[in-house]
Amino acid sequence: MAYYTLGEVAEYINGRAFKPTEWEEVGRPIIRIQNLNNPEAKNNRTTNQFDEKYLVREGDLLFAWSASLGAHIWQGEDGWLNQHIFKVVPNKETNKMYLYYYLLHIIDELYAKTHGSGMVHITLKPFKATRIFLPSIKVQQQIVDRIEGLLTKLDQAKELAKNALDSFETRKAAILHKAFTGELTAKWRDDNGDFKYDILKSIEIQRLSFCKSQKDRTNILNEFKSSTPKSELPDGWVCLKALLICDFITKGETPTKFVSNKGEVPFLKVYNIRGNKLDFTYEPSFIPKDVHERMKRSKVYPNDVIMNIVGPPLQKVAIVSNEYSEWNINQAIAIFRPVKDVIPKFLYYCLLCEDTLKTVLADTKGVVGQSNISLEQCRDLLIPVPPPIEQKEIVRILDNLFENEEKAKELCDVIDNIEIMKKAILARAFRGELATNEPREESALELLKEVVITQ
Repeated sequence: MAYYTLGEVAEYINGRAFKPTEWEEVGRPIIRIQNLNNPEAKNNRTTNQFDEKYLVREGDLLFAWSASLGAHIWQGEDGWLNQHIFKVVPNKETNKMYLYYYLLHIIDELYAKTHGSGMVHITLKPFKATRIFLPSIKVQQQIVDRIEGLLTKLDQAKELAKNALDSFETRKAAILHKAFTGELTAKWRDDNGDFKYDILKSIEIQRLSFCKSQKDRTNILNEFKSSTPKSELPDGWVCLKALLICDFITKGETPTKFVSNKGEVPFLKVYNIRGNKLDFTYEPSFIPKDVHERMKRSKVYPNDVIMNIVGPPLQKVAIVSNEYSEWNINQAIAIFRPVKDVIPKFLYYCLLCEDTLKTVLADTKGVVGQSNISLEQCRDLLIPVPPPIEQKEIVRILDNLFENEEKAKELCDVIDNIEIMKKAILARAFRGELATNEPREESALELLKEVVITQ
């Protein structure tokens, strides 16, 4: 295997700068960087004829050298090449697909040679000076065949994983809908429906006990009086605003200069809610005890339900664990501390139900790239509440269902690793570690395991 430079193995034709006066609605498309990942994306066209060297045909190898660097095999209709893209024309000793995969393999090396801030770019001179390992044309084809065989398996695994994940999310949404409309426990009520429990009166008494002033008490009583039952709910159920089934719903704050990776009181951030579970092993933060005591309103305790109110994504929910007796939270998290007659796990599942936040999520506002739920919206969320005994049954059913679903969902975690696996395969290929002359393909599963372990 010999060393060459990119400039020695191919010709690189830079695209043309098209003037606005040349743009039209008809004719051949002008291929821009944004079209490389999506050939069907809308773009300008032109009926003008230009030098044939700018013409791109299906299957041509292109390289974006500005903004988002990357190699691409053009899959769209014939068009004219815009500036900031090279058309790569390999010489007769260089396999086009070998060069394509090699460019993907060395993309980090090429990024290291870029200039500028914001829209980075690599100029032709350092690009062409980059080294490439080039075996014989026959071995190049063998390497390409081996890479493509393995990448095909990865793509198939990714497609299966995506389908499984979509199926999981669809089933999850349907089950949660049934749970909070009473359909999930309809048979259970038929078999266990002789109990009598005034859930509304019991919750009212418990909620009033949280009030710290006569004004709070009057406001809460007025909210209870204005509550109207939902006729579509089963008998014995009530539908109440979250503020009526929880202590005062508030959010945390961030004492920036006091937060560190060591301290006395654990300090939760949104990234500690992972997979709708509390994960304090991920970048844990702490605050001093005296700061925690000053931040009384944002204290949380085991069995409190927390939800992020700044996204995206929104609707990340978790139950505070008993790993610590007291915690604190930042300003992007809201606290729901339910009354005794509302089981925390029941409220947790209800906040995960798409129906609960559907209206709120459709009306979220924030700065560009951000979405927010206000505390007022949190307090006004409508929560359907059955008697505690039925809540326990709903939680039991959902726990069992989602435990099985989570086991299946674990298979979908491969999606997050697919691109890492692809990079690892390319690295092995260009280190000569893929057996190009091995007639038997190794197990795809074993390959995935091997690649993951070596990362």
